[in-house]
Order: sequence, then structure tokens, then C-alpha cells
Amino acid sequence: LGAGLPGGLQVRADTSDTGRRMRAELAVTDWPLGDLGARLGLGPELSEGLASDIQMIVDLTEDAGLEQVAFTARSRAGSIVLGGQALPVRDLDLALLYNQAADRLNLRVASRGAGPFAGTAEISLSEALAGEGFRPFELTSPAVTLDLTPVFEAPLELASLRLSGEADLDRFALRAASGEFVSGGGAFKASGDLALTPDRQ
Repeated sequence: LGAGLPGGLQVRADTSDTGRRMRAELAVTDWPLGDLGARLGLGPELSEGLASDIQMIVDLTEDAGLEQVAFTARSRAGSIVLGGQALPVRDLDLALLYNQAADRLNLRVASRGAGPFAGTAEISLSEALAGEGFRPFELTSPAVTLDLTPVFEAPLELASLRLSGEADLDRFALRAASGEFVSGGGAFKASGDLALTPDRQ
């Protein structure tokens, strides 16, 4: 379709219930994830490469307006930029679902290697759009590897991971958090608050 555009594009819209409900679908292939982010106003420097197959489904009703948004992306190799640092990515699968009535966001992330992360994790955030500051969250993962070397001597292998509490996404802070996981044959539990030091905020 030309420079800076996806390799393929498909748009579809269906109505039901005598036009009171509508589902709009958008599918693109071979489009860098960062280009999509830039067009959504998220900034052009979020990622490099990451050619992706992307699908977005939006459900609307006459009474409620926006009802639900589903977004999936299957990305190939590239890098993501966090804190000004480019982190290599082998692949990245994202599945996001937002329900307007519950104001709840569910996100599933899977990768063989995305920066320090490898594995599968599911995150749910309540008061996702209407809330401000700290909002309830829960994170679960059957198995995940975190490569935090040289802070730790070797990558951390975690299983049966569960973390819940309240998160402030703007401040990268956790409050009243509690977590549990299995590592090296032992079960561990922890609780408390977590935030960046003033010089890193």
C-alpha cells in the first residue's frame, strides 16, 4: 500500500438489532507496531521494527455508545523503547480487551523474549479509564523468566505467579501489593509498597 502503510488492510462494519448495534472491524498486516502507536498519539519512539498483524474490533450500541474494544497484535522481531533504552524483542503477542460498563481492561502478553521478559502474563486493571492515581490490578502468570542480570546473578524463573494490589501507572508505583510465586522448588510470598526513587521519577 506504499511507504509507511501496512502490507494489507481490511475494514468491515456490521449492524444488528435494527441498526441499534454496530460492530466495526479493522485488520492490517505487516505494519510496524510503533507506526500504529504514533498514529494513535502514543509517540513514535515506542518501538522499532516489530512488523505486526493487527486486528481491532469495536462494539457500539445506541444506548451505551462504546461497549467494548478488542485489540490483538502478533509482532515479529524488533525492539521496544523503555526509559530511553532500546530493548530487543524476538516476538510479541498482545491481546487487549476493554469493557466500558465495567471500566475494566484485560491484557495478555506472550513472548519468547521481550527485553528482560519471556513467558506469558495476564493483567487486569479496574477503573481503567475513569479512575485516576492508584487503581486495583491483578497480574497472573503460569511461568515467566525475568532476566535482570547483572542485578541478579542469573535470570529468575518464576512459576504460578500472582500479584495484586493497586497501581499508579503514571508514577510506576504499587500500593498495598501482595504477591506469591514458585521458584527453584520453593514457594515465596511478599507484600508491601513499591515506587521509583525521586531521582528516577
